[in-house]
Amino acid sequence: MNSEQQTYDENTCANIFLKWLGTQQGAEWAFKRAEEEFPELANRTRWEFVARRTHNKEEWIAIEVKSLVFSEGESQFNNWHNVVSDVNKRLEGKLSGKYWLAHLPKYTFDQRQRKMLVDCLKKAVQETAQALKKGTQKDISPNIVACFNHWPNDTRKQPSRIDPETLQLLYSPHPLLLLKSSNEGNSLRVGVGPVVGYWVEPTLKKALQDLLVGKGKANDQLGVAKRKGASKTVLLLDERIDDDPQAVAEVIRSLGISHLSNIDEVCLVSTFGGEHVKQVWSKVG
Repeated sequence: MNSEQQTYDENTCANIFLKWLGTQQGAEWAFKRAEEEFPELANRTRWEFVARRTHNKEEWIAIEVKSLVFSEGESQFNNWHNVVSDVNKRLEGKLSGKYWLAHLPKYTFDQRQRKMLVDCLKKAVQETAQALKKGTQKDISPNIVACFNHWPNDTRKQPSRIDPETLQLLYSPHPLLLLKSSNEGNSLRVGVGPVVGYWVEPTLKKALQDLLVGKGKANDQLGVAKRKGASKTVLLLDERIDDDPQAVAEVIRSLGISHLSNIDEVCLVSTFGGEHVKQVWSKVG
């Protein structure tokens, strides 16, 4: 990820969190980068942002943003994002409202299959979107299977039946949900990311250890903020695939409080199907 994209993502994540916090508190928040507030920290270990209430600037909170991703998950997200982006371009001017594709399967398609998938998705979305009302959804996997024989089956669930001739287990197609979130606009976006169980506990634990533990990591960075006078320190985990908040919370607790000594709160921040914030750890309670 280049530095410009990283800065954009960090700003977006902080903005979502502070809007959420402001709604809870009935206050507006503004933020700027830590090195702007403390120039002496430039090119040194530091956290991302200093945030203050717009009407009470005496106290401030420190915000550190980390991307909770790993190579396979990021690759999966990028593949699906690009496919849906292509479908969205082909549907420009043909949709009425804002739509999301959710419950995506693991991406396993080659270039030839990708082209076919884009064609099928365009057709299925266009046909189904016309009948959807705001706040409703529909599984369009049957439409996809009708024109794309490479669509995966949902082997996570019990087989639907057994083929009497071959005695093979037969599974239903992996669901693909089309959701309509608004009557305004004209767009199709990736909603909930691939649901294929990336975050088995060892993988998630390693990812969080890499973000939290060691010199220059989150706990160390927010320790600098504590010494500079932050009234509260917050770690934001910018999730790029759909993570289970409960699983993340359990792994964070298992790491031990020594790795969280300078962190008051950890939140997952997501843009899947809208902007969401979920607290997954707090020093209080």
